[in-house]
Parts: sequence; structure tokens; C-alpha cells
Amino acid sequence: MWVQNGNQLVQKEQLLDSRFAEGNISNAELEVLVTEISVIQGKIREAHLQAHLAQRIVLTPDQIKRYDALTGYQQAGAHGQHYGH
Repeated sequence: MWVQNGNQLVQKEQLLDSRFAEGNISNAELEVLVTEISVIQGKIREAHLQAHLAQRIVLTPDQIKRYDALTGYQQAGAHGQHYGH
């Protein structure tokens, strides 16, 4: 799924870049392409975050603490921030 979404994202971004560079992209086409790109980015982000959740199932409590510290999910000092996720 990641690869498929990644390939779609690259293709849509390349299409947007080429259409924009041509200088004759319509507002409607721009809106469609940007919306499609946003949807694909959302799917990739969801898959990424689901992978984080799946990790917790296979880790021990000590490993989860270490994992949280490495990914920025550590309770102390994080203040709800999760560094790019």
C-alpha cells in the first residue's frame, strides 16, 4: 500500500509540476491535482501512524518506553508534541 501511494504521489506531483511549468493550467485542474495530492498524502500519513500503533503490540513495556523516547512520544518534557507525526 505504501509503495502504491508513494508512486501515485510522485506521479501526481510530476503532473502538477509539468502542467504548472507549461503555464496554462486552469484553476479547476490545479484544484483537482492539489486535492488528489492531499488525499494521497493523508493516506500515507495514516499508514505511517498505523505502523506506530502496530509497534506497540509487539514491544515489551520497557521497549515501549524506549520507543516513545526515540520517537518523541516521551511523556516528560514532550508537552503533547510528537515531533513530525
